Order: sequence, then C-alpha cells, then structure tokens
Amino acid sequence: MKFGVFGLLTFISYLSASSAFAFDSSLEGRVKLGSSYIFDSPNGFEDFDSEAELRLGILGNAWENDVWRLDYELSADAKQADGPSVESRLREETDIDFFRAWLRLDNGDFKIRGGRQKILFGSGTIYRPLGLFDTRDVTGVVPETRGIDGFRSTWFLSPSSFLEGWLVPAKKDGSIITGLRGESLIGDI
Repeated sequence: MKFGVFGLLTFISYLSASSAFAFDSSLEGRVKLGSSYIFDSPNGFEDFDSEAELRLGILGNAWENDVWRLDYELSADAKQADGPSVESRLREETDIDFFRAWLRLDNGDFKIRGGRQKILFGSGTIYRPLGLFDTRDVTGVVPETRGIDGFRSTWFLSPSSFLEGWLVPAKKDGSIITGLRGESLIGDI
C-alpha cells in the first residue's frame, strides 16, 4: 500500500510542468475523558460507565499545482473503557483503530476522496437521520462515528448547486452501495 500511494504521488507530480511537490503536514490530537452514572445497575455490575480516548493524526497537502491539490488525513484513536457496557460485552475494553485515513484530489469545482471518511448528508448534532453509512457507537459516553471506508466525489456546478456520488461497501456479501444525489436552488435550474 505504501508503494502504491508513493507511486501515485510521484506520477501526479510529473503530470504538469508547473506542478510542485508541496508536502506539508500538521499534527493534531485530543484527549477525551468521560463517565456516566448508571442508576440501578444490575447486581455485579459497576455503577459508572467510563472511557478515555487518545486521538493523534496528521493532515496536510501532499502535492499541488496551479489547478489541482492532493491533500490527506491520517488519524488513529485508542479508547479504553470500563463499566457496565464492557461488563455486558456491548463494547470492547480496549479499541484501537484508524479514525480517518483518506486522500482527496481537489480543484475547487471537483473533488474525489477515497479512504476512511465521514459521509454525512445534512446537518445533525445528536441524531443524524441522513448519516446513512456511518457506523455509530451509541454505547460510548459520548457517542460518535468512526466513518466508513469508501469513495466520494463532488462536482460543484455553481456556488449553490452540486452533484455527488459515492461507493461504499455493504455490510453483507461483499456488495457495493452506490449512489448519486444533487442539490440546487430553484433559480439555478
């Protein structure tokens, strides 16, 4: 996989004479601690459901020229949990995985992104009715999603209209879910 990504970056850098290998990155991260009290917990179970999370990642630009840019995000998180949700086997005591890991090719009017990413439609803070693909861990003290592995492309037809499509793996039989959607103001049609 490392050779494939490096080979792709090398190939893209030779596409244009005005291209520049503009690799940069920034480190980001967070620590999250949480606990919730369980009223009337069953006998033999703890009263507090607790978790600690450490997330570290890098994001930045891998390549760009006058028109196109290739950027990325690679972040992992480690969670440690304790309490009734672990004791009842609703969640793992220790969970380490990639949170986001994607590459995006972008020229402002067209974007294509592949890898582990968040694919949400509409705005939702607690309940996301249009988060069709994201898996959500509702057993956590602060429920959130890790995202989905897939491809997503967006074409901005105007400042207020776009078309987007996606390919994501189904949870059954190795099938692929594909879709296409668009939004536009009535005056733009």
